[in-house]
Amino acid sequence: MPPNLSRISQPSSSLCRTCAKKLQWHRAFATSASLRVVGPENPRYITYPEPPQQPKPKKPPVKGILPVPRKLFGGKRNTKYKTSTLYLDTTNPKPTTQEEPNGPDADRLRWQQRMSDIRRLHFRQGLKELASRQESMEEAAHDRSVANSRRNRALVNAPEREDVRLTTPTITAAIRAYLEPHKPQGRTPQEFERAQQNYARHQLLQKTRRQEALHNLYMHARSFILTEEQLNDAVERTFGSDEDPIVWGPYHDQTIWGTGPPATAERMMKKGVGLEAMLTRQETLMQSRLRRIAEVLTGGKMDTPNT
Repeated sequence: MPPNLSRISQPSSSLCRTCAKKLQWHRAFATSASLRVVGPENPRYITYPEPPQQPKPKKPPVKGILPVPRKLFGGKRNTKYKTSTLYLDTTNPKPTTQEEPNGPDADRLRWQQRMSDIRRLHFRQGLKELASRQESMEEAAHDRSVANSRRNRALVNAPEREDVRLTTPTITAAIRAYLEPHKPQGRTPQEFERAQQNYARHQLLQKTRRQEALHNLYMHARSFILTEEQLNDAVERTFGSDEDPIVWGPYHDQTIWGTGPPATAERMMKKGVGLEAMLTRQETLMQSRLRRIAEVLTGGKMDTPNT
């Protein structure tokens, strides 16, 4: 509500004359009504009647998080087992001896016995009701699944509707067979026989590879290091000993750098070009062929020159 302008236009007697003149209201050069407190950008600049509206009740916030309910019945036959007399008697057995309470606390002891019987009864009834509810829910879910499968199968195998047949453009049988999805069919006898042959060929190849790997292991077993003496001999052959060390190069350097810097890419490329390189490749190829021929003829594996 705008403030009363009469209070502002009349200066207070407690103020000085200069301050009172500053607080006096000056009339604007306009024929409209007196100025208002709210501006035209305010939604209450134009007064309009507001109907009474009931506020929407807000739901109270839920505090905390509910725990995940435990799965009481895991397997298919677990419901029958957990509702059986054996499980109930083992989980919540009855008291072996129950004497009639007497004395000053007899009423309290009788009340505790009644509460124990009630809890035992509620436990048995609740477990049986939960089992029956789960069975009914599983049956309902199975029925819904079967109904959905039947409906989907009926829709897939249903004939074409008359309106669809009349409004469908003319398509040749070849194009229709290409556009329509191919239904999965069983293997023909020829395809089944071909698959058996492929499987037998694959198994023979795997057997051959295993035999070759086993024979290679047998051939290389002679160079395996099994004892400490063999390890010492291998170390001395590779690195030498203090009395007779391994040296490289013309200057008898004890490091591999005595042979000079490693070959560059240009030198290696030039090394593979020329008559000598061609003869070397032919000789290597001939040796590998002869070794393979000897292996086929003898039925065994031969050592390579590097080994």
